Amino acid sequence: MNERLVNLASLPDAIRWGALFATIEDHAERYEILEKILDRAYEQLTDGRQHFAGLSEDAITQIIVGNLRDFGIIAHHDAQIGGHIDILVEASNGFRWIGEAKLDNGPAYILGGYDQLTTRYAVARPGADRGEVLIYCFKSRADMRLNAWRDKLLSERQVTLETDTGVDHLAFRTSCICQATGAKLYARHRIVTLYHNPRK
Repeated sequence: MNERLVNLASLPDAIRWGALFATIEDHAERYEILEKILDRAYEQLTDGRQHFAGLSEDAITQIIVGNLRDFGIIAHHDAQIGGHIDILVEASNGFRWIGEAKLDNGPAYILGGYDQLTTRYAVARPGADRGEVLIYCFKSRADMRLNAWRDKLLSERQVTLETDTGVDHLAFRTSCICQATGAKLYARHRIVTLYHNPRK
């Protein structure tokens, strides 16, 4: 039997991450692995961006949910918890992560998604205190658009800007006090570059 056991370190990242996500019980480690898997899905969207022009928020979100399921992750689109959640990930030991997806229709539009995430869907508790505002950007200069969103959020909501982004300049993190529980609720704000306008 031992001959059939596989050393996880020798596996490709994608397989290893899926196996780790399923077996780790520590919430912080599970969130870290989930973000790696999500970032890989976002990179695949960016790499194939020439095929996605005109897709709706729901269509792009369903692609991401499909990617998560390919890793063996229990992921749902449009689950009902406090409303219609764009992406819900669940795992053992009470683990829950919520993603609120928005097309980049400007900071005011994204603010509505942030409010949904933090006041409608998420109820901060151990293992369920993190989520993500996911921004699908079909416009140029995603970095500048993310900065405009960050400035809007910081000026209009009581949030703390966290220092670790985890991903170069296409993400930032915030925390706020969950109005339902009084516990800290953490959000990563991640923009996915889908702009495609080649000169030739």
